[in-house]
Amino acid sequence: MIVESAGFNDRTWLDGDSHPHTEALRVTERLRRPDFGHLELERTLVDPKALAQPWVIPMKFEFDADTEMLEYVCAVEGDKLMAGQNGGAKLALTPLSETKFFLEGAHFEFVKDDHGVVTHLNIQIVEGDFKAVRRKSARPTGQNNH
Repeated sequence: MIVESAGFNDRTWLDGDSHPHTEALRVTERLRRPDFGHLELERTLVDPKALAQPWVIPMKFEFDADTEMLEYVCAVEGDKLMAGQNGGAKLALTPLSETKFFLEGAHFEFVKDDHGVVTHLNIQIVEGDFKAVRRKSARPTGQNNH
C-alpha cells in the first residue's frame, strides 16, 4: 500500500533534532506486509524548501500478539514533566510555556477547562494533530499529574 500525504502546516519539526519543514512537505509511505507478523514501512519526506534531497526512513515492525493497547502517561518527577509509555523509560518534556511542551519532534499542549483542570492533550506531529482525552481515574491526594 502507498500513502501520499500533503497539506502540512509548518508548526512542527521533522524529528527530535528540530529539523524544520515547510508547507511544501510531501510524505510518501510505502507499507509492505511480507508475512503475518511483520510490517515494513518506508517513509520518504520531500520538501524542496527545507531539504536538499529526499529523506528516506526505513522501519520494520513486528506484531506482538496478546498485548494491551499502548498507554502514554505524563507525570511530574522532581521539577520535570516526564512522559512514558506502558511503564517503560520516561523522557523529560521541554517546557515552552506553562501548558506547552516539546518532545522528540512533537508539540504537546495541555488544555484546561474554566476551573483550571486539564481536560485533554493536543499533540502536533508531522502526520497531523491529535487529541488525547484525559482518562478519569482516582488520584492519590497531593499527586501532581498533568
